[in-house]
Amino acid sequence: MKRRQTRRRVLTTAGVVVTATAAGCTNDETSGSEPTDEEGTTSTDDKTTTTDGDADRDSSNGRDVAVGSKRFTENVLLAELSVSLLSRVDGVTSVLEETIGERTTVQSFVDTEYGGLDHYWEYTGTLFRSHYAHESPETIEEVRKLAADDDIAVLEPGGFDNTYELVTTDSFASEHGLETLTDLAEKFGDSDVRFGLGDEFVHRIDGWRGFVDAYDVDADRANEITSDAEVVPAGSTYDLLEAEEVDVVMGFSTDPELGGADLVALEDDRSFFPTYNPVALVHQPTLEAVPEIEAPLNDLASLLDSTETMRELIARVDDDGEDPSTVATAFLAEER
Repeated sequence: MKRRQTRRRVLTTAGVVVTATAAGCTNDETSGSEPTDEEGTTSTDDKTTTTDGDADRDSSNGRDVAVGSKRFTENVLLAELSVSLLSRVDGVTSVLEETIGERTTVQSFVDTEYGGLDHYWEYTGTLFRSHYAHESPETIEEVRKLAADDDIAVLEPGGFDNTYELVTTDSFASEHGLETLTDLAEKFGDSDVRFGLGDEFVHRIDGWRGFVDAYDVDADRANEITSDAEVVPAGSTYDLLEAEEVDVVMGFSTDPELGGADLVALEDDRSFFPTYNPVALVHQPTLEAVPEIEAPLNDLASLLDSTETMRELIARVDDDGEDPSTVATAFLAEER
């Protein structure tokens, strides 16, 4: 794989630079999760986050609630929506948001399990295919039971789907007769299609690794293509496509770029990629201490009902340069 640094869209929140990469991305070779540096800690770019016990945030007046997020625009926006809502909840003394934009998927999950974090937004596909892949749950209720054993409450999922997409230009798709991922897979053996892949997607079982297997790509040929692929942060794949350095890139269904007429997301005709609905995860002891936070988070999930809505919100941050907290506050004001 050719790992490259290209121009990235970044945003700053709570003093942290956040790469505009995509939801649920982690990069463990076997399970889709990023390995920890040592037992009980997970590293971030600038500091180490301990995960060895529940944070002491209780007081006689209520409880502080620590909200975190992953390192990409959509997840930061979801966290800022939570901050705006939870700051008005009785029983919440204050909302701590210094960890927004700092964590990977596995860091967010583990810290929520052990109480270093009280709440973040995960995705259903990541719960099914990554966190609990070995248990093979089939329903959200089964996931809830598994998560309860990890001291994590899984609330109600939202309606939009931020699933993986393989994207090309309309002209390339027309020239090569590409409409589906089966069409694309059939090109692997006799063409030199150039790929731009996200640096986490390329390793994931529910990403590139699983895709080539599900679509019966010859293993040796798949390894060759993967080795030749341009591997960049997920938010930079479209830059490669625009520069005509690659022919097909990975993307996400909520990417604002997919609203344009010149790009085509190929149909996943074997339904390999799962649905990635947003879902609030809460440290179970926190929910027991402040049960009042559950209803607002579930209400928020019900507002997140369409891919188009998220594309519009993300575009306001990535394209228009608005602050995520400002966008979140304005959205809630419009919906209420």
